[in-house]
Amino acid sequence: MGYHYIIGGNTMLIRIILICCLFFSCSFYSKSIAKRKINDTSIVDVTTRSIYKYDQETFSVSISYASSYSNFVFYKQSDFFKSSLLAIMQIYDIKNDSIVIQESWPIDITLPHNLYKKTKSDEKQIIFIKDKIPLDEGEYDLIINIKDLDNNNLIKFEENLTLQASEGFGDIVLFANDNEIDQKLNINHKEIKINFQYFDKNNKSEDKIIKDVKLEIRNNDNIHSQVFDSIKINQDTYQINFLIPDGFYGEMFVDLIIDEYRESKTITLYDSNVDLWSDDVYEIVGVMKYIFSASEMRKMKNLTDKEKVDYIVEFWKNNDPNKETKVNELLDELSMRFRFVNENLSDISGSGWTTDRGQIYLMHGKPFTVERYANRNNDNFEIWKYQSGEEFLFEDNKFGSFVLIRRSIS
Repeated sequence: MGYHYIIGGNTMLIRIILICCLFFSCSFYSKSIAKRKINDTSIVDVTTRSIYKYDQETFSVSISYASSYSNFVFYKQSDFFKSSLLAIMQIYDIKNDSIVIQESWPIDITLPHNLYKKTKSDEKQIIFIKDKIPLDEGEYDLIINIKDLDNNNLIKFEENLTLQASEGFGDIVLFANDNEIDQKLNINHKEIKINFQYFDKNNKSEDKIIKDVKLEIRNNDNIHSQVFDSIKINQDTYQINFLIPDGFYGEMFVDLIIDEYRESKTITLYDSNVDLWSDDVYEIVGVMKYIFSASEMRKMKNLTDKEKVDYIVEFWKNNDPNKETKVNELLDELSMRFRFVNENLSDISGSGWTTDRGQIYLMHGKPFTVERYANRNNDNFEIWKYQSGEEFLFEDNKFGSFVLIRRSIS
């Protein structure tokens, strides 16, 4: 979906009419809509959180809605760009066949002229947050429509929301420096706080004390375990604090275990001072297998994930073709190739960088020419030719992958 910006024009009357029409059109719940789940994560990202309030015996729900600015029209004003939206949210109680919440409100997004590039960026931005929505236990349909008042485009979102204070874990949220961790965490923040809810119908104590909570952190082949005892409830949630062990880096699974119940959260630990092609240690080391010698790979074998990344960073520092510039041109080129192969050469066998064509592209760059042909048996082939005289012949294995079958120099 492209971006647009329009100069001038008074559309206030049109917007008022659109708001009235749109609100009226959404004032009746449609059962046919309820069956259609619209959840295009390429357009929107909606996060819901629910906390059970023991004293009220209800849930307090928060909703965060994010979308990229490129989905909206921006007007150019004297000092900024502006997009005018209308948000309509409806929460429908499925069991009681009734609308429990319906709200609409205008949203104006303004960006100064120097941030113009954001208007065409696909990076998702928070559009609105609604919190402390009281809901009883039950099953609901959450429907959110965002109307662009300048081009009439309507972004629809719908998902099922089940609120149940049943046995086991409720919501689990991780924090670092009192900020919620959203998938990625800078390695400088190793002190983590976990807030969670846990329901046990047999726990009749006033403080609802949990005797034992096991924490397990899994990072590739590394596993760290820790047990917390006598955890008391505080303002409807439990809380434990822990430190991420030294040497952990990249994707980690944080598990909480109580009796037979287990709940897992995934975060990626990265170093903001490290500028490589990926934050994933598996991808970082995997690409370097194409570059490092066998002896260099052996040196990394017994290193921790963080030490492996540091070793690779040092390699690129020593192989900077022009140390007088701020960037490493070779590293930048490899990073661009990595993004290209993942976007264009991924297939059924895996991500682009793991494929035969991806490996050749990473090491040699864009081919000078690409020739495609089929033989009498309808076998498909690709020949990549480089100006150096090197040629690479790939064959479609008919399972969705092109396999390197010959390498030659003409």
